[in-house]
Amino acid sequence: MKTNNKTLLTKEGFRNLLSIKSKLELSLRKAKDRRAQLMAEKEFMSVDLSDVQSEIFALQKELAQISTQLDNAKLLPASTKKHSHVQVGDNVRIVNHVIGHQIKLVSTYEANPLEGKVSVKSPIGKQVIGKAIGSTINVVVPRFGQMEFQIAGIL
Repeated sequence: MKTNNKTLLTKEGFRNLLSIKSKLELSLRKAKDRRAQLMAEKEFMSVDLSDVQSEIFALQKELAQISTQLDNAKLLPASTKKHSHVQVGDNVRIVNHVIGHQIKLVSTYEANPLEGKVSVKSPIGKQVIGKAIGSTINVVVPRFGQMEFQIAGIL
């Protein structure tokens, strides 16, 4: 989620991006070392050098994107008080007559449905954000179609 060119991130999301950046920097250093080693060899294959150059370019591009995200990050403060309307960074309990789910509402960069982290730009995120406890939302759920949920709590 962007606010005045800032990307709202939880502290966990920010730490994850820092970790990704560190891994990319290490991979880039290793790729540059492989390139230097190939260049030092008298009989290197131009195909090998081309592959390493492509890898370096891809790593530099990905590293630039992550760096931009980190530069534009605005950390969400940890919520210390109870509130009645769903905000980015909240853990939300939604229920219907069949199932209940706990989701964490996060920015697009942090979204991971397998971990219960739902983007504010996803269909369910758009429905939940700003809603009060007790509100009913209607969401199209893959494989199940249209479903109605109630916001049972902000945890």
